[in-house]
This record gives sequence, C-alpha cells and structure tokens, in this order.
Amino acid sequence: MRLFIAVEVDPAVRAKILREADRLRRFAPQAKWVNPSGMHVTLAFIGQLADERVPEVKTILEEVASRHAPLSLSAQGIGGFGASRHPRVLWIGLGGDISSLGNIKADLEQRLLPLGYEAEKRAFKPHLTLARARQMQGDPALAPCIEECKVASFGESRVERVILFRSELSPKGARYTPLAEPLLSGGPAPFPAEAK
Repeated sequence: MRLFIAVEVDPAVRAKILREADRLRRFAPQAKWVNPSGMHVTLAFIGQLADERVPEVKTILEEVASRHAPLSLSAQGIGGFGASRHPRVLWIGLGGDISSLGNIKADLEQRLLPLGYEAEKRAFKPHLTLARARQMQGDPALAPCIEECKVASFGESRVERVILFRSELSPKGARYTPLAEPLLSGGPAPFPAEAK
C-alpha cells in the first residue's frame, strides 16, 4: 500500500477555499488545481509498505495520538514554492498551533524509523496545496494568484484526529482512503471534579 499520515481542515474552511480556487482558476487555467475535498496537511509520507506492516503503523499512530492534545489551525494567505515569477506550487498558509502540529510530526517520524521511514531533512512548513504547475519550470500564470490573495483568510479548523490514508493513483487523480483515525487525546490532565 502507498500510505501517508495527515490531518484535515474543517469542511467550512474547505468550502471557502473551493470558492476562492474557482475564482483564481481564470488566472491559471493550465495549472493542475487540487480538489479541496482531498486537502490535507501531510505529517509523514510513508510510501509503499507491505500490507502486513499496516497494523504496526496503526498502533504507532494510536500511541502518538494518545500523547498529543487537539489543536487549532487557521488557513490564511496564499504563497508559492519556486521562483516568484513562475511558481511551481500554489499553497495556502497555516497559522495557529503550528508548533504543536510540528511536535506530532516529530513524534510520528521518530516512531516510524524502525519501519524504514526516512524523516524529511527540510524544515516543516505546514500548508495546503492549492495548485501545481504542469511544467517543471513553473507557471507564470500562478504568480497573479499570489498577489490577489496574499492576505486572504479562510477560517479556523479544530484538529482532533490524525489520519492514516491509503493513496491510490489513477489518471483521474489520487484517491485517498482513511485506514485509521485515532483521536488526539493527550494533553494536560483534566481539572478534578469539585468536592460536594
């Protein structure tokens, strides 16, 4: 199976992003626009893994989720990867509890190492991919999209679970199937009940 671990944003945030993506498509009609229903923040891309090892990943995911509390993310602004005049990727920035999300990612990566997982070397920059250039050198038509929406705000999302996805690629695009969705249930101990 081709696997990755991610978190998702709320449906209301995705709906706002969809409206904005529909408006921006006119600037870059040749770009490959992401379907907002499949938008996620990848924490660990595992890649191909034998079916019999999937239960190990599920156990790791449950253990990590049990040690971290729910968090909030805000989707705001649009930026790009690649040269400013011809970006390769158009993305929506994320704010809020980014350090907490980074802690979950680091915990996952550490636990996945025995399965042959290779942690990313670059700094974690959580984002939601909105569009990709079809050309390797980027797409100059994506640059005006960034100028149009540098300060756009798409709302806040409460992240209460981490999700193990199976990714199946096809000519119509990737299809993501959730295999496990443990709740983030860690964090500070609750206040004791008041004495009666």
